[in-house]
Amino acid sequence: MLEKQNEAEQALEETPETALSGNQQLYQRIVRLMKEQKPYTDSNMNRDSMAQLLGTNYNLLADAIRECANGQSIGDFIEDWRLRYAAQLLAETNHSIGLVMEMSGFVSIMSSCIRRVPSLDAFERSIELVTQHRQVCIQFLRCVFCINLCRDDVRVS
Repeated sequence: MLEKQNEAEQALEETPETALSGNQQLYQRIVRLMKEQKPYTDSNMNRDSMAQLLGTNYNLLADAIRECANGQSIGDFIEDWRLRYAAQLLAETNHSIGLVMEMSGFVSIMSSCIRRVPSLDAFERSIELVTQHRQVCIQFLRCVFCINLCRDDVRVS
């Protein structure tokens, strides 16, 4: 999946802008933004802030991403860029997973849960933390899986 996404992005980069549809042109700008400015490293980035960075609205943004990124939502698209970056950091550095999470734009588990559920007592917060931690671990397991696939591809080539 990741390889197909990279190939699609590369194909759009190589196509003359005049030959692209409006959604493809916007998607090209989105990918350029993601590569050059890495806005996904900001844990507060969402569809509205991304649309603002591109000078458009989130409906047009969603249409472009859905059309050009295999039906992904904006949130999934941002998460994929975070996962790619986390995979790169894990492969190229000796940083801890916690630091990689922060550098990749993943919200810290503790602050995220407390901010979302401020009225819960400590026990309920701890249950929420476990649930959130499980989701983050699943994301990073996907990331590690991708790293291993990339390493296998390199060895086979």
